[in-house]
Amino acid sequence: MRHRPKTSRPKVSLTTKQKINNRWKAKRKKIRKAKYGI
Repeated sequence: MRHRPKTSRPKVSLTTKQKINNRWKAKRKKIRKAKYGI
């Protein structure tokens, strides 16, 4: 499910990657909560 676009792009610093990851994790958690009702 995780596709990585093959575009030439400078390496993203780890901190930025983690920030994006955390954002996605939080989003997923919220979606899960919404699915099963608070």
